This record gives sequence, structure tokens and C-alpha cells, in this order.
Amino acid sequence: MGFDSLLSLELRKRLESSLRTELPATITWRYPTIDVLVPFLAERMDIALEAEPAAEAATAPAATPAEAAGAPSPDDDLESALDELSDSDIEALLLAKTQQIDEGR
Repeated sequence: MGFDSLLSLELRKRLESSLRTELPATITWRYPTIDVLVPFLAERMDIALEAEPAAEAATAPAATPAEAAGAPSPDDDLESALDELSDSDIEALLLAKTQQIDEGR
């Protein structure tokens, strides 16, 4: 799902307000995924991350028998549920979550 310029601006403003740090206007284009955004924000806030993604993968537990047999994982169920949502539904969920973050919940 892509961001238009208004949604990008709103996300940046909410992140700045919640995190109390100034962010570049191009944040959603320079850091388009959570995987690249989180390390940038952590560095910006002087927060050390616990482990690198590659290190986590190396220490990840082995697949369960159900996963090895090809049973759908919870992540697959979540992805398919998200695929069924409209863009406006996803935007509403994102806005609700950012409001929760703003309110400290």
C-alpha cells in the first residue's frame, strides 16, 4: 500500500508529535517499510536496538511440525485478511492506531 503526500505528511506529523523529534519531510519515501523505518527512528532517538534482523533469524526456533507440513501460519492469515480490506479500511485502522499511540495506549 502506498502513501499519498497528505497521508505521508500526517504520518510524519504524528510521529514527530509522539516521538518528540523532528523528522525529514521525505521520511515515507526514504524509509518505506517498517524494517527500514524502525532502525532510523531508533537512531534518531538514541535508542539501541536489541538485535539485528539477521541475528534474530539465526537464533529463530525451528519450524513446528504444522509449519513444516505446510499449514498456514498466523502471519499468512493476517496477510490474507489485510489483502481483503479496502484502502479506506486500512487507512482507518492506521489512523486509529496512531491515535492510540498519541494517547499513550
